Amino acid sequence: MAVRRADRERLLHPTVGEIELNCLSLLSEDGGQRLLWFTPVPGSTAVEQLELLNVIGRIDVPG
Repeated sequence: MAVRRADRERLLHPTVGEIELNCLSLLSEDGGQRLLWFTPVPGSTAVEQLELLNVIGRIDVPG
């Protein structure tokens, strides 16, 4: 990985709403691969929203 770029992203989730995240993008030297690393923005509600999604994702929905 050679090139680094940081951005702020907002994702809209149907259950928890808008989640504000920092996004670090690592690119390979030839640009053929990219790794995105998302972290919650300090002071935002993103940590609580991600924790809620973790719980929601573990709930068994009767089928």
